[in-house]
Amino acid sequence: MASDRVVIETVVSKYCDHLPLYRQEALLEREAGVEISRATLDGWVMRVGELLQPVVEAMRADLLRASYIQADETVVPVQMHDGRGSDHQAYLWQYGTLSNGRGRETVFDFQPGRGRDGPAKFLKDWNGILQTDGYQAYDRVGEAGLIHVGCWAHARRKFVDAVKVNLKDSAAIAMVTRMIVFSGSPRTATEAGHGRTCCLAP
Repeated sequence: MASDRVVIETVVSKYCDHLPLYRQEALLEREAGVEISRATLDGWVMRVGELLQPVVEAMRADLLRASYIQADETVVPVQMHDGRGSDHQAYLWQYGTLSNGRGRETVFDFQPGRGRDGPAKFLKDWNGILQTDGYQAYDRVGEAGLIHVGCWAHARRKFVDAVKVNLKDSAAIAMVTRMIVFSGSPRTATEAGHGRTCCLAP
């Protein structure tokens, strides 16, 4: 039976150091003369994931106490054991906030697809301001009082595409860039009002 330290090192090496299990298997045999199959290592990782599920649920519950959440999703390749091979495309959905008074909080939710089921389940019964890139899967999630807002960084990309057709649109890019920089700067309410009037003028 492996010690907790060995199991933890396996998980940290896989997810923090990006060291695949097949390479860990080879490394253990070469450096320590220990033969541990990849299937065994995989079993440890799966078991740790199961044991951490209550922690993830507690993190999710804490995150959903916030009144403002940012959400985005990204592709992650996974190996499936159902005949689909090693190139199956799954998604990590990220939900984060800065409004809980303890710095940034982020929870990742793995889903096999990019449909509405993922965010609908994660944000079930939540009310607040949800900021996304406008992807339609975020529509009609949460409670009726949820307010869905856009993201200037994603909106800016549309102007970048437009400049390829019309160079006059570069002025819009400059303005949106100023808005993004300004919105990320610490300021008082008075400074914010002054900035909107002066700094963000066309």
